[in-house]
Amino acid sequence: MAMMLNNDFEYDSDSLEVDFALPTPEECIGYLGPMWKFLTTPILNIQVGTDEREVFLIHQGLLTAHSGFFRGLLRHNLREKEEGIVKLPEDDVKTFAMFAQWLYTGDCASDEIAASETKSPDLEIELPLRDLSSVKTETDDETFNFPLLFSAYVLADKIEAPAFRWHIHDEITLACEAKHPQLSLDDIRYVYQNTREDDLVRNFCIRQTCGRDLQKNLEDPEFLSVCEEIPSFGVSVLKQCSKRLKVLTGDSAENTKDQATG
Repeated sequence: MAMMLNNDFEYDSDSLEVDFALPTPEECIGYLGPMWKFLTTPILNIQVGTDEREVFLIHQGLLTAHSGFFRGLLRHNLREKEEGIVKLPEDDVKTFAMFAQWLYTGDCASDEIAASETKSPDLEIELPLRDLSSVKTETDDETFNFPLLFSAYVLADKIEAPAFRWHIHDEITLACEAKHPQLSLDDIRYVYQNTREDDLVRNFCIRQTCGRDLQKNLEDPEFLSVCEEIPSFGVSVLKQCSKRLKVLTGDSAENTKDQATG
């Protein structure tokens, strides 16, 4: 499957014509009214993970306002509703922490959560009170954790939280536009193994691998192995190669024509 392309050709990754839009959040899921109304609802005990299980205490109103999964669960499962306990043993603690963070602040704080420990701090420890308006935030060297972002996107789809999925979509877009986005082959495998055939998040994998680094990727045996391992990904890569070759042959034909008439 080895392919060689002209290294002198400067490829514009913006010409991929990849649509990054996601469906608009459903009308009744993701609407957030006055926060205080949600804070008056019962608190649920959400137990996430198995070996390193973490407990999240979240207001029921926030969960049912943003998640079709929790809305249906609490509507049809009397045990969970009466006990106020929901167990999610198969989910990742940090991934769910992003969802919990977003519920209360509107920001998933992926970089902070990725760098933090999953264990909750001792509640007896008092944190210092600070004027947050004086705290400087560094954005120039902002880093993104693709595995965590993709995991959050899959979680959003699983719990039917379209507004959260839209937020993660925007975060992935920012990550792809960063100075040095690091998308690994394992990231590609995870996305294709956990999303539907027509899921638009797969377009990010194509954009990142078929842009200016396409030639280098085509010379990488591991990349070609992934193309064979995941046929749908390999077909998408071939389509981008075909598009690039058409541009090359078109330019070559135009130059030949100019030389003949010159």
